[in-house]
This record gives sequence, C-alpha cells and structure tokens, in this order.
Amino acid sequence: MGVGDGMVKNKKHDSEAAHERRKARMRAYYRKNKDQWRKYNRDALTRMTKAEREAYRQKQREHSRKHYLEKREKILKRTTLYQKKHAEWFAAYRAEWYQKNKKKVAERRRRHYHSVVKHKNRAAKAASEFVTLREAVTLLGANLRPFREWVYQGRIPAARTPGGRYLFHRDEVEYIRVTCHHYPKEIRERLGLGVKGVCK
Repeated sequence: MGVGDGMVKNKKHDSEAAHERRKARMRAYYRKNKDQWRKYNRDALTRMTKAEREAYRQKQREHSRKHYLEKREKILKRTTLYQKKHAEWFAAYRAEWYQKNKKKVAERRRRHYHSVVKHKNRAAKAASEFVTLREAVTLLGANLRPFREWVYQGRIPAARTPGGRYLFHRDEVEYIRVTCHHYPKEIRERLGLGVKGVCK
C-alpha cells in the first residue's frame, strides 16, 4: 500500500469521526433546546400553505420510513432489550393503565365487535357450506322442538360433529325450503313448516 492510499483512508476515517461528532453535538443541542425547536417547527408549518405542509409531512414520513427500514434490526433489538430490562415496570404500568381505563377499553371492544367482528362472523356464516340446527330452523321457519326430535331420530339427514352438534348442508336446507309446500299437510303442521310464510 502506498503512502497516498493510507492518507486517503485516514482522511476518510477522520471525516466520518468528525461527522459523528457533529451529529452528537446537534443531538445534544436539540435535547437542550427541544421546546424551542418544536415551537420553531410549529411556526414554520403555520407559515406554509396547505400543499407545502402536506409535502413537508410526506417527506418526513418517507424519511422516517427509510430510516426505520435501514436500521430495523438494530431498532427492534434495542427495543426488545429495553423492554426485557424494564419488564416489571411495563407490566405495572399496563395494569395501572387498564384499571384507570377499564370502562373505555370495554366500550372500545364493544364498538369494535358490533362494527367489525359481528359483520365478519355473519359473512363467514353466510359463506359457510354448513348450517347449525338453529340456523336451519330459522331458514325453514320451523318449530325447534319437533324438528330437533326428528333430527335425533334420524328422520331428517344431518352430519354430526365429534362434539355432538348437528350440521346441515346449506343446499339441502335450501332444497327443503323450496319444495316443502309439496309435503303432506300433517308433516308440515307437525314440524311447523311454513309458520313464518316460508313454505306457503
């Protein structure tokens, strides 16, 4: 290696070290004058137009995303270590926060269930290939007790799960619903078919 190569390499390391020192000084200055910096940024944002403000925030989001993707493993490792180190404090804080906000959490969960989970469950049931005994009775407009007795006796075909529940194929239930007006009157009256106007 020549003298010039060594000088260039040393110069490069010196410039990186100087850059790190400048960054450290800027971080220390920012920590010291954090409130002033935030006020300055707020004032700068108020002087911008709406389009300039949105472009500035988008640029900030892109920069943060880029920084996170570049340092992702390091950030996750540091966060995990910090959480492990302060696990007791985090557990106590979570328990205290939950006790303070128990009603708010319950209300949020209730709203989430009724706005999201309930509709997802209904959609999944509607798309399901099988229906339960109660769902079949609802679809047919039948009486639950006699219909259930006929299922137990094997007079109405149904699949039984290992847990003891009876499942009906949706197409078969639909077929019964469409053709039940051809059944004898005594069977329809016994099962209550057509009570809600389904088979009439």
